[in-house]
Amino acid sequence: MVALAAQNARMKRARTLPLYEWEQTEQPGYKFSRPRQKQVRLREQQIDQLVERYQAGASCRSLAREFGVNESTVFGHLKRRGVPRRAFRKLHGELLEQAVKLYTNGASLSTTAKVIGLSKDATRAGLVNSGIKIRD
Repeated sequence: MVALAAQNARMKRARTLPLYEWEQTEQPGYKFSRPRQKQVRLREQQIDQLVERYQAGASCRSLAREFGVNESTVFGHLKRRGVPRRAFRKLHGELLEQAVKLYTNGASLSTTAKVIGLSKDATRAGLVNSGIKIRD
């Protein structure tokens, strides 16, 4: 009974240690934990820059890396500013034109996908979004 009480006291002490001390202990029964995530708060001027860069064509992923925040934070700032999100399309621009040309000239969906270097599903979605009827 005394041994159990002593063990409980040790466990309670361990739970109150700062995280860096927890990580240094290797005794059984101790909880290991990661340091808490650092919160980054953007100033109004930074949010203005973020919005301008997004509207100029920068991706949310690149903006998140540049400003040191999560992509969901970027999306949240854009939403609060009333900026419409761009549709994510793997197949666009010259690549879409090439796919449409290949497919309408008789190439199969699989062949078209291989030539442009995308999956069959992404190619199909791009063609359908551009108004091309998919053959059976």
